[in-house]
Amino acid sequence: MVFQIADLLSVVSVLFGILLGMCVFVPLCCVYLALGWSIAALTFLAFSILSTAAVGFAAAGLFSLLSYKTLKFLNVCS
Repeated sequence: MVFQIADLLSVVSVLFGILLGMCVFVPLCCVYLALGWSIAALTFLAFSILSTAAVGFAAAGLFSLLSYKTLKFLNVCS
């Protein structure tokens, strides 16, 4: 049950990372589109989504690892 909660929190952290990236980078791309830099804006948008997804996955993996280590430590101590 605890591992299912940790997996759920990992998924939430990935989605939060992607959402945060979209909230930051989409307005910047709208400014680029307004200035007429359409190719640069689309390239920047694609790169930003991929990079924020990678950061989200890395954070989720780190969180899962820390959760596992903490649960293992608590199991040993009890």
